[in-house]
Amino acid sequence: LTMFLIVSGGLGFFVLSDVFRKRWNFRKFTMHTKIVLSVTAFLIVFGTVVISLVERMDILSALFQSVTARTAGFNTIDTGSLSTFSLFFVVLLMFVGASPGSTGGGIKTTTTFAIWLSLMSLAFGKQPAAFKRRIPEDSLLKAFQVLMLALLTVTFGSLALALFEGQHFSFMQLMFEGVSAFATVGLSTGITTEIGSGAKIVLMVMMFVGRLGPITVATSLKTREARLKHVEERIFIG
Repeated sequence: LTMFLIVSGGLGFFVLSDVFRKRWNFRKFTMHTKIVLSVTAFLIVFGTVVISLVERMDILSALFQSVTARTAGFNTIDTGSLSTFSLFFVVLLMFVGASPGSTGGGIKTTTTFAIWLSLMSLAFGKQPAAFKRRIPEDSLLKAFQVLMLALLTVTFGSLALALFEGQHFSFMQLMFEGVSAFATVGLSTGITTEIGSGAKIVLMVMMFVGRLGPITVATSLKTREARLKHVEERIFIG
């Protein structure tokens, strides 16, 4: 029941409404709903398999850990006892997070899918399409903007935590706390009560940015656009 509630809360109200209105008929779902359900199912299954194999954990415990890492923050095991590989893997799950319009944080499942689809279309020279629908270029651009702003927030936040607490805890532990705060998950390796005031302020800022969303915060800080436009010139990339 707990896992069902966690997954339901992470799907988003738009998806839940679409599922009930279309009476669970996958073919009639909107593209948004199809992407959210597909990515969510993949992350749950993939996360369960990886955690179970690496930690030699029973399937049910691994399943719960895979589900809770993306939104709820509950845990049935000591998170601090996980291997470095598993901690980093959970960090990735937390970073992806839940879906738009849900109770969870992270960059969201649709953003992750849009980035992956864009990279695949670029590699194979095809249009960024899924479920017989093409994703607009502005949506793909926004997905990359969200990713870059989220990476900057997590990177500088983790470095700030290391600046305050690097002598007492490993960078992996501090990054785990930072990403957990940004994604509003709440998982911890057990060091939250031991860090100082400076590190706690950093975590609070990361929670605030993560809850509002990087795009929202960046937009609120944007100044009025200048009327002067510069001449465009191409550069070499890669």
